[in-house]
Amino acid sequence: MSSRGGGGGGKGRGQNRGRAENPRPNPRLVQDGNQTRERAANEAPTNESAPPEDQDHKRIEDQIVKGLTQPDDGDGIPHRAAYGTQGSNVLLLANYIKLKAEKNLFRYKVTLGGQERDKPTGRKLARIIVLLLRRIIEESNSILTDKMLVTDFSEILISCVEIPESALNKTHDISYFHEDEKRAGENALTFQLKIEREKDLPTIALGRSSRNNESMTQALNIFLNYYSKSSKNHITIGSSRSFPLKNNNQIKLGSGLITIKGYYSSIRPASGRVLANINVSYGVFYPESRLDDIIRNYRGPYEQLARILKGVRVKPLYDIKNKDGDSVRRAKTIFGFASEKDGTIDGRNKIEKAPKVPRYGATADEVKFWFNGNYISVFSFFRQERLKTVSKTVPVINVGTLQKPTYLPSDLCEVLIGQRARVGLNDRQMNVLAKASIRTPSKNKEDISPDGIRAIGLSHDANPMMEHFGLSVPSHDLIAVQGRVLRPPRVMYGGTIVEGVKWNLRDVKFRPGSSERHCLAVYIGEPDDPQKMSDSFHELCENMNDMGINMKPLKPLETIPVSNGRDFLKDRLRVLFNTKAKDVDFVIMLLKQKSSDIYNYVKSLADKEYGKTTVCLAQETLKRTNPRNLAGNLALKLNLKLGFNNQAVHGESLGEILNLKETMVVGIDVTHSPDQGAASIAGMVASVDKNLGQWPAVLRRQGESREEMVTQLKEMLETRLDLWKARNDGHLPSSILIYRDGVSEGQYKLVREKELSKLQDACDKLYYGTGKKPTMTMVIVGKRHHTRFYAWEGKSYGNPEPGTVVDRGITDAVNWDFFLQPHTPLRGTARPAHYFVVHDEIFRNKYDKDAANKLETFTHDLCFMFGRSTGAVSICTPAYYADLACNRARCYVADDDSNAGASEGQDAEVASSSSEEKKPKGSDGLLIHTELENTMFYI
Repeated sequence: MSSRGGGGGGKGRGQNRGRAENPRPNPRLVQDGNQTRERAANEAPTNESAPPEDQDHKRIEDQIVKGLTQPDDGDGIPHRAAYGTQGSNVLLLANYIKLKAEKNLFRYKVTLGGQERDKPTGRKLARIIVLLLRRIIEESNSILTDKMLVTDFSEILISCVEIPESALNKTHDISYFHEDEKRAGENALTFQLKIEREKDLPTIALGRSSRNNESMTQALNIFLNYYSKSSKNHITIGSSRSFPLKNNNQIKLGSGLITIKGYYSSIRPASGRVLANINVSYGVFYPESRLDDIIRNYRGPYEQLARILKGVRVKPLYDIKNKDGDSVRRAKTIFGFASEKDGTIDGRNKIEKAPKVPRYGATADEVKFWFNGNYISVFSFFRQERLKTVSKTVPVINVGTLQKPTYLPSDLCEVLIGQRARVGLNDRQMNVLAKASIRTPSKNKEDISPDGIRAIGLSHDANPMMEHFGLSVPSHDLIAVQGRVLRPPRVMYGGTIVEGVKWNLRDVKFRPGSSERHCLAVYIGEPDDPQKMSDSFHELCENMNDMGINMKPLKPLETIPVSNGRDFLKDRLRVLFNTKAKDVDFVIMLLKQKSSDIYNYVKSLADKEYGKTTVCLAQETLKRTNPRNLAGNLALKLNLKLGFNNQAVHGESLGEILNLKETMVVGIDVTHSPDQGAASIAGMVASVDKNLGQWPAVLRRQGESREEMVTQLKEMLETRLDLWKARNDGHLPSSILIYRDGVSEGQYKLVREKELSKLQDACDKLYYGTGKKPTMTMVIVGKRHHTRFYAWEGKSYGNPEPGTVVDRGITDAVNWDFFLQPHTPLRGTARPAHYFVVHDEIFRNKYDKDAANKLETFTHDLCFMFGRSTGAVSICTPAYYADLACNRARCYVADDDSNAGASEGQDAEVASSSSEEKKPKGSDGLLIHTELENTMFYI
């Protein structure tokens, strides 16, 4: 067993292992509970030269927690009961720097006149705001300069001095003109804007808790983002990612794309101080290149390329005189390639004098439009009017609309640099991107300080606005924080105990002596060597039999060719499920090539229409993977799919902390539909007994697209409670612990307000008449954050040890949250999960000041219960399973051809079981066959 953690003096895991009194212990000795032991050979020594932990800040944190006399602020979000103490102490660096703010700021609101539907958005609105800033600076009589104002380019202005009263509460008429024009023309659009003083932002607001300083934090983030957004030397994505335009941070991906190294940055309040979180980030962009080069280098149909290029901005490679006689090269936005549907209202009915386009992707000599009383080709127009000879071999692009197209030759257009490429990458591009972006912790740390600090504008020499706004960075050193390393639990497969954070399945048998399971193997594709493939598969079966999965494959191997087309494949699969697959326990699909289309269709048919357990396996995996290892991976999946448990935590931690006979653990996630504009999808999994081995799932569509809050949550939890009741002799759980994934930080309160009440409503219904209600705790699981930790490894910084938990230094003392890294990453820099408690009726009531230790340990040990892995996973098991369930739902939605059929088939079955029973709301296309609905079909 690993010697991490400990619990000396005979204390079990439930006991407090204490904190090291010295925050910087001897690199060879570790304070471990009440004992000091020699550090194991595989443990990283403490960095004696690392910046010391800020003891003043630590005292502030302790004082704040000690002063929390109420369980919450009245909003139900629980206060931190205490900091955790379990585990062996370790000093880490975090990718944060301290920021000093010494000047009060002022916030103003910008409102735009006119009807809401007519108001500009996006780039046009940002340009109008820039013109407004110029106006008020010019009219301020030198009171204001361009170094004193920043904006979110939408509706907020932040100033380091008071804007003169003469500029406030009056209408500013702003005449619009493009950034590549010198001035507004005579007939320019004019917009009416008004500036109102909204609030003062004193630095004292950056006080003891982030709950009281949201406005000041937002203002500082606007300041931080303004530097990149207003710079011509940066590309920005969203409000927090910026990419300096330097040749040495650009890498060619091929096929007309590049990746650029940049930085994520965000101001984060921590009790008593302000921090800037900085992390290395990579983005995929179009290079500054001629459009015809991109088209010529693309391998694929024009229709697909047009979808990729739609919305990309291009600049003409020739001058045009505007109405004022100025030469301009105004950027245009690609609508698509020239199409025979151009000049139509609805894609069918042509307007008068519509252009003549013989085919999709027509060239300059083929496309003709009405000009000066006659039709003229694009080729002739540019030779006659622009004195340019253009290519006849590449498509003409439309930079207008479908009804009113405007054509430009591709070879006279240059793609503007700084545009994000929203495209799927091929395998070669993905490999190049992975090689660049998957970096060691040491390289990441070196990039952040000092280069990243300067790149995001947090240095006075790079950003002179820092001085005007009273901001400074006292040190470029990353801050030091205290972490603790929890020891791993002992994991058991049947009677076999494995130890550590990673293990293998040697000597493991899942269900020795179990009954025989009949299996059908189906090869999808044209096998190169059918006999060899059959032999490899039967060798795999033998290995799985040795592990306790008692398989009896049917012979010979079934084959379904794909060369006859998709419809043929689908028909053959349906015939197969209706005949040979009907009486087997499961089907293994061997795919000659990985194909998301085939995978989606197989899962839709098997899960929804036929209720048949399936596993898909790529031929390449069967060929290249060690047979024993592959058998182990498949055994883990099949054992779960067939309703059995894999591992359990041996005799400690989980069952000691909570009574698992009375506690249901739930995972919830939301994913967006693969169909643009379609409703989002929610998934819920829940344990069914004390073993925490089986987690059946329920899937529902949301009310609308991009909806984050779960709309059908009440009915979803009811299904899980009903299943628990059926599996536990009619008893309902006395406690429900919920891990909610897929929520951003700004939505924590919304989750509590919108979702908690629905969960409670479900309990009100199911527990009605029992005289009791379950206690409930809800924890948000965050994955999409940018916090990283670095541990000293003697010569450089590496990843923290598995089991590392951090709940202070970069957190807010008032909020109950912590970062946890239970796993060893395969490569690159480890990303810890962030856990935030939004509601608690379980842990604090039961453990009081020890609640943090218990929740951290329970969550950590849950990460060892992920049944498909031979090691701890990065997020706790229920959240991970909910994510997988949502991914399976995406397969169903992506397989739109089978959706209608599957839905109709399932509807018919539901209707036949009860004439009055109705399909649950939001279940269209997501209802699982009754044979599989209470299994882990999604694994």
